Amino acid sequence: MIAQHGMPLDAPPAGRVISTLNRYHLGDNLLTLHFLRAQAKAHPGDHFIHHAQEHYLPQLAPLTVDLPNLSLSSLDSSSSTSTPPLKLAPGALDTWLGAGGWFYGQPDRHDFAAIYLRHFANLSARLGLPSPFTTPRDLLFDYPALAPTNSPRYRGARGVLVINSAPQSGQFQSYSHAGFDHLIGLLLAAGHAVYCTAGSTHRQAIDTRILGSSITDIGRHSTDHLFAIIGVPTGPIWPTFNIWNADTITLRLLLLDTERVEILPEHTVHANHLSLVPEILAERGLL
Repeated sequence: MIAQHGMPLDAPPAGRVISTLNRYHLGDNLLTLHFLRAQAKAHPGDHFIHHAQEHYLPQLAPLTVDLPNLSLSSLDSSSSTSTPPLKLAPGALDTWLGAGGWFYGQPDRHDFAAIYLRHFANLSARLGLPSPFTTPRDLLFDYPALAPTNSPRYRGARGVLVINSAPQSGQFQSYSHAGFDHLIGLLLAAGHAVYCTAGSTHRQAIDTRILGSSITDIGRHSTDHLFAIIGVPTGPIWPTFNIWNADTITLRLLLLDTERVEILPEHTVHANHLSLVPEILAERGLL
């Protein structure tokens, strides 16, 4: 069976079912599934089952559709992408960063890429498998639903995405919807096409919800139609970090109090307050 927290495992035999869970937010589960995708591709004889909160399953499903040995199931086992529903294994591996207090003891816990590379190496060791990730770019999403297509659903002017959704993990304490709305107004006045994730009082801004209902729709749109992203790293931003737009989005301006997300450091700038954003954009010739 899968080991309890802190207990290493020998390599699972061929055909073994490997069960994981994450009780926390959408972003935590997206990152877990990115890791499990890599393991499922490397070990096609094993079956990986990940358990998450039921209301996240529709958002997570696109990460599994191309891999027959990767499945999703609800934490309460009342819903599943498999028939019959998959039940939570007693020894399912908890993939949350904070499980057992691990994250809180890390001296570089504000370095997103370093922490996740080490976290996934630790999870791999506990599963008795080699880690599939060695560099920050390995953390870029690669599931096929994000790849370029000719679908008219994703056509639109090339522009800027403002992630103005409220963060859920306290990573940006000075978040203000009104402050983001002011920023959207500045970008529109400068002549940019502006997309946003949580609506705006500016009618010219395009709410990403008209593109579709999922964060995969946002990530897919970013593949062809964005040159800049501004916002708090929270659920909707993660699929915009993908292998198809890694170098076509030349500015990722991330608003965080202390954490640094340097998956693509050559294209990334951090700010700890919205008031700093106009100056940064002016320096880049965007305002």
